Amino acid sequence: MYLARNFDSGVLPTRQDGNAILGPTYDFLKDCLKQYYFANQAEISAAPRLRAYLAQRSTVDKFRRLIVQRNSAIREYDVYWKAMGKTFIESLPELPS
Repeated sequence: MYLARNFDSGVLPTRQDGNAILGPTYDFLKDCLKQYYFANQAEISAAPRLRAYLAQRSTVDKFRRLIVQRNSAIREYDVYWKAMGKTFIESLPELPS
């Protein structure tokens, strides 16, 4: 649905809609992607083909490392998509087994 509506953020599920996983996960990954862009802006701008740059294994590995780092670093961030004093992963609800 999100893809079909051209990535319209208005159709994303949020915590207020009762979805405590997808909405916050989207916001966390969007925050990580912004930080990745700011840290690697010159490299991204210099890439002749953006899609090829994003598909490189080294790019994916750098982005994964950034996600793990950001999960720990944002413990004290006051944002609506995670609980204060917790990492993003810690703030997610337990899934029933």
